[in-house]
Amino acid sequence: NNNIDGNNKDAAFIQLAIVPCCQTVKANNGYRPHPLSGMDIKRVSSMVLEKGKKKIENVQRDTTTYKHEIIADVVDEVRKITLRNAGYKVESLRLPSSFTGRNRLLLAKR
Repeated sequence: NNNIDGNNKDAAFIQLAIVPCCQTVKANNGYRPHPLSGMDIKRVSSMVLEKGKKKIENVQRDTTTYKHEIIADVVDEVRKITLRNAGYKVESLRLPSSFTGRNRLLLAKR
């Protein structure tokens, strides 16, 4: 059983390590937030816009790269919400840039 919804007899022992990459919030690219997030694609898209408005004043670099960073941050936040709603305690850690360009590791455990 690959579900994270807690309907697995071994679910109390499941620990996850997630190294996010390649995020998108475009529905036509197949993105759908998990039902446990309590969100739909419109809500996630509005989170991207809100986060972009808050950070845009500080941009002094390539806006395409910056847009991807904003999307990645929001998608990772939705992932954390989903895992918490599934009963996990979630922690974000930074990894060395030599390992991943996003430098992020999500740890989830029950």
